This record gives sequence, structure tokens and C-alpha cells, in this order.
Amino acid sequence: MKTVLITGSSRGLGRALVKHFQQKGWQVAATMRAPDAERELHLLPHVRVYGMDVIDDASVRKAVSEVLRDSDGIDMVINNAGYGTFGPFEAATEEQIQHQFSTNLFGTMRVIRSVLPHFRARRGGMVVNIGSVGGLMTFPFYSLYHGTKFALEGFSESLRFELKPLGITVKLIQAGGVSTDFNGSSLQLFSREGFEAYSEAHDKCLAAYRSNGSSLNASPESVAADIFGAVTDGTDRLRYILPQGGLTSQLVQMRETMSDEHLAEALWKSFMGT
Repeated sequence: MKTVLITGSSRGLGRALVKHFQQKGWQVAATMRAPDAERELHLLPHVRVYGMDVIDDASVRKAVSEVLRDSDGIDMVINNAGYGTFGPFEAATEEQIQHQFSTNLFGTMRVIRSVLPHFRARRGGMVVNIGSVGGLMTFPFYSLYHGTKFALEGFSESLRFELKPLGITVKLIQAGGVSTDFNGSSLQLFSREGFEAYSEAHDKCLAAYRSNGSSLNASPESVAADIFGAVTDGTDRLRYILPQGGLTSQLVQMRETMSDEHLAEALWKSFMGT
């Protein structure tokens, strides 16, 4: 039985991935920051829940060690843990900047560094990084989030060269249009006095994000199924834009066919109405 380690398994897409891989006959190591609060996943056959905080190197190494102890080896790691920040860059604190990058980018790197010795020793394994359409194009007030996802693009593409001769595959999922709480309570907002100059645009954009498009998004379960198909397709293909069709495909087509200036103008009008 193959084993997959999935980070950020407590909610949303990560949780759906745990369930889908389990249903497909995999042994799943579901990692999350607060495993004691989990009431469901550990009851599923062949699912074990582990504590892991991707911003803490010791926590990452401990969890990987425990998974290796409890299994016949890790065949795949899916780096899903992450969150979004929203607001004017100028209003972000140093701590908020550091935490965004430490979670979305450096957290992924920590997990990969911890599992690579095992992959090298067995001359095989797969690294799956959950990126975003937000690594291909940008939206207002998500500058820090986009910074992490654009960086993940370059990191994954270069890492692929290093690991391919060792029998290790790298895949990058450019996710978009998933019905999760990304723009809800899990979104961290920058809020400090002294930056009222941004308020009008900030408030209009945030309202647009939260009111438009959620009904057009795919369910986490359907995207988890798409991701499973991508990572088990038997190829060394790097990038997958998922879900196919709908809003995600429309955005990618805009990015590919429009100039930077025209794309920015179209997006700004869609948020601001002017």
C-alpha cells in the first residue's frame, strides 16, 4: 500500500485530498497544526493524523520521522498547507510578511528538505506542490500571497531538474476556483490606522471577492479527484491547471491572450466598476 503525506489537512482542499486518497486505497498521513482537535479523519481506515506546523522546522522533522516509523515509507508528499493575506502591502507588519512567506513558501521547502533523504535513499518518490493560478497572474491587494505563489513556480521548476536524475518527480498544481474558506475567515486582513488612502479600493475589492464567483467555483472534492488523476497519470509532466473549465480557464485564457496593460484594466474595472 502506497503512503502519501498531506500537509494542511484540517480543512478545505487538504481534507478532501485525505479522503480521496484513502478511498483510492492509499495509506494517508494527514498532518495539521492541531491534531487533537480532529474528530473524523483518524477514524478512517488507513489514515493517521500527525501534528505538523510547517513554520517550525523541528515540528516538520518530527512528523516526517513519525510517518516513516509508522509506514513502509513515504511515496508522495503533497504540500497543501497555506493561507492568504489581503490588504495594502504598506500596511503589512514585518511579522505578517514573514509569516506569509514562512507558511506558503518556506514551509513547503521545510517539508521537502525533510523527506528528500528518504526519497534519495529509495531512489524514488513524488513531490506535489499546491500552487495557484495566483502564481500566473495577480489580483489587487494580494501582493504577499502572489509573491509566495510566483516564487513557488520558479522553485518547483528548478527543483525538478535536480531531482529527476534521482528518480524523484516534481508536480505543480496551479489551483484556482475552489470553494473553500480562502476569502472568508481563513483570510488574514491587514488592518492598521494611518492607511486610509487605500480604503475605497480595498473595501470594493474585498466585497467583490466575497460576493462574486463563489458559486462558480468547483468543490474541494472534485478538485481533489482531479489532483489525484494528475499525480497518478504516470508522466513527469510538471504543471496542471485545475479545475479545468469555468472561471479558472477563463482567467488563464485572459493571462495568455491579453497584454499586461489590458489585463490590468479589465481586472480593475471588474473590481472597481470604473
